[in-house]
This record gives sequence, structure tokens and C-alpha cells, in this order.
Amino acid sequence: MKFRQFSIVVAFVLLIVSSASLRAETPQPRIVSDEPVFEYGEVDNSQIIEHTFVVRNDGDALLEIHRVRAPCGCTVANISSQHLAPGESAEILTRLTLQGRTGRQRQTVAVDSNDPNTPTFNLVMDGIALTEITVTPRRLFVNDLKPGKNNVHTIDLLSNASDPIAIRSVHTGNPLVTAEVETVEEGRRYSLVVRTADEMPRGPTHGRIQVQTDSPRKPTIQIPFQFNVVGELAIAPQELAMVQQDEGTLSRNVVIRPGTIREFNLLSITAPEDTEIETSIRNIGVGYMVQVNNIRPTLDLNGKSLRIATDVPGMEEIVVPFRVVARPAGR
Repeated sequence: MKFRQFSIVVAFVLLIVSSASLRAETPQPRIVSDEPVFEYGEVDNSQIIEHTFVVRNDGDALLEIHRVRAPCGCTVANISSQHLAPGESAEILTRLTLQGRTGRQRQTVAVDSNDPNTPTFNLVMDGIALTEITVTPRRLFVNDLKPGKNNVHTIDLLSNASDPIAIRSVHTGNPLVTAEVETVEEGRRYSLVVRTADEMPRGPTHGRIQVQTDSPRKPTIQIPFQFNVVGELAIAPQELAMVQQDEGTLSRNVVIRPGTIREFNLLSITAPEDTEIETSIRNIGVGYMVQVNNIRPTLDLNGKSLRIATDVPGMEEIVVPFRVVARPAGR
């Protein structure tokens, strides 16, 4: 009896060894790279980094590369061949745009293949993006401004260059927003003092502050801004924009929320004449949603408006225009 049990154990061990040997003998592809990490060091963030990785099939079966996945749209990857016989290599060209990036940048390009042990093989581009001039904040977005009040904000400019820089000019392109330069440390640190007009229109006012410098590597700095002045009510969107189509209908929503007042009521909604537009009002807890259905976005609708009556003094009628953009030719 003991001999029989021993025989069964021996047979089971031999079966495992035989299966492992069979698996070991099965031809398999194997993806490798002698330099899977490319370190590009410290680079000005106006540059574009290009590098070619080389991957090789060190296995004994055909390596099939299914795809190369680049991260966040900032790295473009192209591969010279997707089918590699044992011993063959392929080049993967990567292109990393550093514009707008600062600090350490570690981007991983994933290579998916039929390698059973490494189905996803990672290639890495690693380095530090430097900026000639650090802008803080990089954008100026201010919401919930009260009407009739002047607002002042400061943007800091710090030069990281070894040579001194000077600010040649600053302009906003918008008469409602002004910016002037104050020197904190000559040639190195400056402040932009941004002011809004005393009477700003309700809703968003946006644009870009253009700063011209004498730096050959950073001659222009663009700083986007938006100031949103809240009136008695906040309306979004300010207009109903759509592309022309001769058939079918669309639906859109307009949300009306409290601004400087907390409680209000919508009294009625009037759609443009000679249309089949249907409207309804839904209470969303803090404000209302106006649902606009059965919109036929033809050019005849362009310039017409949705009119919403409220019980708010000074905003008895909210006008939301329709803007229909002509369909591009050939579509």
C-alpha cells in the first residue's frame, strides 16, 4: 500500500516536471531594450525633445507589437516595424513638447505586444523643464465679482536666466482691463498690477495680457485672464450657439442661478415667433434650468432670442440670443 502511494507521488512529480519542461520548450517572444530610460537633463521649456528608442526581440518566436501608447497627447510615438523576428530590432521615435511645463517631467511610452511575460513594456523620457521666466499665477481667473467695484490683482514675474532681463511693454487688448509694470528687483523680478474698470459689464470679460521682454528665449509672455461680474442673476450660457443643419432638431439648457440676490422666480418664457421651439422650467434647488427643445438650427433662427421674464427689479427680462453658424461648404 505504501509502495503504491509512493508511486503515485512520483508519477505526479514527473508530470509537473514534464509540463514545466514543455512550457520551457515552447517558443516565446521577448521584448527588451538596452536603454529603456532616456534622461534629457535640464532643458528650457520652449524646446521639443526628440528621441529614438530601440526595442529588440530576444525571444525565439515572432514578436508582434500591437500598439504604442503615448501619454496625455504630449508625446508622439512612431514605430518602424510591428513584427520582429527573433533577433530583429525596431525604432520608436518619440517627440515631447515641453511648452507650458515646468519641473520634473517623467513621461512613459507603453509598448503593448504578445510577449507573455511583459505584455506592456515601458519606455521612459525623464528630465527637468526650466522656464526662462516664471509667471505666478500663470492665468488670472476671478469669478463672482460684484458690479460697480474696481478690482486689483498682482502677477509676479521672476527671471531664472543668468543675464538680466527687461520688460519692454505690456498691453491687454481690452480697455476694461489694464496692466502696468512695477520693478521689484531690477533685471530679475517684476510685478504686473492688473486693474479692472469701475463699471464692468455683467458676465465674463476675458482676454490675454501680452508681455514683451528683451529675452531672446522668452520674448513674449501671454497670460490669459477672465473676470466674471455677477449681477442680480447669473445666466449660463449667455447665448445658444449651434451649427446650421437643415434637418433634425436640437435641445439646449439655460441655467439661471442667484447672483447678488438669493431668491427669485421665473415668470414666463417666450420663444421666437414662427418657430416650433418648446420650453419648460425645472427647479434645480439653487436656481432654475430652462429646457429648450425642438430647436431647428437654420440660418433663419440666427439673431433671434429667447426671452425669460423674472420678478427681479432691474432684470425683469433676460434675453438669450440664438447664434447659428453656417455649416462649412461641402458638409
